[in-house]
Amino acid sequence: MSTYKKVLKQLNKSEQLVKKTELSINKVELALIDDIRKQANEIEKIRVSAVKDADKVESDFKKVKAANSKRIEKARAIQKEIIRSLLKADKAAKDLGLSLPKAFDELEQESRNNIGKIPTSNNSKVFSSF
Repeated sequence: MSTYKKVLKQLNKSEQLVKKTELSINKVELALIDDIRKQANEIEKIRVSAVKDADKVESDFKKVKAANSKRIEKARAIQKEIIRSLLKADKAAKDLGLSLPKAFDELEQESRNNIGKIPTSNNSKVFSSF
């Protein structure tokens, strides 16, 4: 075989090796893209699940917030009744020349404090990302 043919044969083998190497590199790149795509899809699933849970919490939050607003209104109405009763009791006690025991004032203050402890929120949403 002539030197020319030997060189051509070696060049041909070299080109085939380069092509195989390029194909291998492309396969690796495609495999990496597939892996990254799977990971990105996994993140999307996590996000969807988190949004679903947050939507439920938001819904529950709005229900509880509305219910607690009504509870506060009811508690304030009862508080007004307590004050009216205390005023009547105080007047009756004064008519008899007595003063109301301190326990009455403490009960009124305790009920006022309990109204303040009913959970409320000025926020319209729990999560700020929506």
